[in-house]
Amino acid sequence: MENRRGHKTHSCTRDLLYCISTCLFKSWAEVRKGLVKVMVAAGLFVMTAANCLAQPVSKDVEDLIDMIHHGIACGSINRLELVQVDPDAHFLTAIDPYRLDHSSDYKLSIRQLTNKPLFKDLLVSLNKPSLSPADPCEIRTGILFFSKKDDTLNDEIRVGAIYFDRTGYTALINGHYFNWRDSPLFQWYQVNFGVFFRFKKALTD
Repeated sequence: MENRRGHKTHSCTRDLLYCISTCLFKSWAEVRKGLVKVMVAAGLFVMTAANCLAQPVSKDVEDLIDMIHHGIACGSINRLELVQVDPDAHFLTAIDPYRLDHSSDYKLSIRQLTNKPLFKDLLVSLNKPSLSPADPCEIRTGILFFSKKDDTLNDEIRVGAIYFDRTGYTALINGHYFNWRDSPLFQWYQVNFGVFFRFKKALTD
């Protein structure tokens, strides 16, 4: 009897251990499958994000910046217009380029760009900018570039414009948003004209 009881006890114990190990194995297998799926999904996400960041800057944006750079260098761009709304202000609706151009808080027009040391730095800031796609942002500052339509007339042609958010590191160019590495153009603007706009703001506060 004792042998039979012992045998029966060992048999039950073995069956119990088998059931537990089977359940654990199945659970671990499911966990491993789940982990594999998560890793695959994460890998796809990283690849997709990398591809998005690696997207080249659209040709129209590159062409516009090259045109502005060349126009300043050869003297065909003869006027800049700097526009700004209060960077710290909040608006019910987002400021778009048209509204900033025509309803800015502050505006400064600069003529006769050639032969001024100031604009050598401007050329440097526009030379081969490092841009990467960015999310839409609220613009606060704009730099508008104009050239004369005809030497005998006062008519002007707007060559293009570059807008910045309040930080200066996200730019809006030809309807596309970009992160501008080191933002040399905005730094040029801040160094040379930031004091003017801060002074104007202080007078109106």
